[in-house]
Amino acid sequence: MKKNILLFVIFIALDLFSQSKKSISITPLPVIYYAPETRFGLGAAAAVVFRLPKSDSAQTTKSNIQPYFIYTLNKQILTNIPYTVFGNQNKWRTEGELAYFYFPELYFGLGNNTPENTKQLVSFKWIRFLNKTGFKINNLGYWGWIAEMVSQWDVKPEGNDIFQQTPPVGANGSVVTGIGPLWMWDSRDFVMDAHKGWFGDVSVTYFNKALGGNFDFWRFRTDFRYYRNLSKKKPVILAFQAITQFTFGDAPYRHQPPLGGDQMLRGYYWGRYRANHYLALQSELRFPIYKRLRGVVFAAAGQVSPSLTQFMISEIRWTLGFGLRFVVHRADRVNIRVDQGFGNNTDGLYINLGEAF
Repeated sequence: MKKNILLFVIFIALDLFSQSKKSISITPLPVIYYAPETRFGLGAAAAVVFRLPKSDSAQTTKSNIQPYFIYTLNKQILTNIPYTVFGNQNKWRTEGELAYFYFPELYFGLGNNTPENTKQLVSFKWIRFLNKTGFKINNLGYWGWIAEMVSQWDVKPEGNDIFQQTPPVGANGSVVTGIGPLWMWDSRDFVMDAHKGWFGDVSVTYFNKALGGNFDFWRFRTDFRYYRNLSKKKPVILAFQAITQFTFGDAPYRHQPPLGGDQMLRGYYWGRYRANHYLALQSELRFPIYKRLRGVVFAAAGQVSPSLTQFMISEIRWTLGFGLRFVVHRADRVNIRVDQGFGNNTDGLYINLGEAF
């Protein structure tokens, strides 16, 4: 079973300023966290949904900020502030995150066929700033830039196994800083829980020592999503997502795309397989069950590869799964999700705030 379990065992939905005359609602959630490597942790999460002052509510998508903070009994910290903000009438948009954590994770080596018995626990400290800003140009979507800065330090592997015997790039820590061009398309009705529309994100990021980092590499990434409501009376949503990421150059191991986690290929440990290049797709069917309770079934497939010529159909990893959603704020579609994913000789339970995509 997936060894990182995020448990929202208590929830309190406090809709502050959520009346029609107000432009902001806040849904706070106390959190209990557990992972075998960290023991129990306590924290808090929130969904802040709003429109900027003087925005046309009829033509401006709602913005959101979803901060969370977790502190474990082992004195470890996981905190993040992801955000998506739309300007008046969606003329511009900006999204990203500011994250810091000190958190152990299992390292299995690099590649699409690393054995289970090679895993080694590695702890480190990590801070990341990511921002994507685009300006709408007629009907051509948003054009702008991506900027990213990540620092990893205090890397401490337990034991003397694969991480030391075959050290990956960045085994002693890393600082990477990158910028590049960005194109986005967004016709979704809601960002946090879309019922219809398209989303597209294409970026090229150049990480360079001249920008303040200590590694040179570049990354090409795409993320496309589609949502369709199959019912006129109730939200029966069919959703698709396809992601590609290709990394070229001297990229530290934690900047090589990971397979698994609570968003894509649920059922695999985050980073169970990791390599320079990544292809993945998934689909979900979301449907109502009773009042605030909803159900989900999903399927996904993906693969990582050290080179573009080594992708093989026979090496595809897959997952199937099902889940539940509890709507804590109907107007702003704030959900608690519970997912159970099953892969090839693996499975994982995930409880989190918001949809996987």
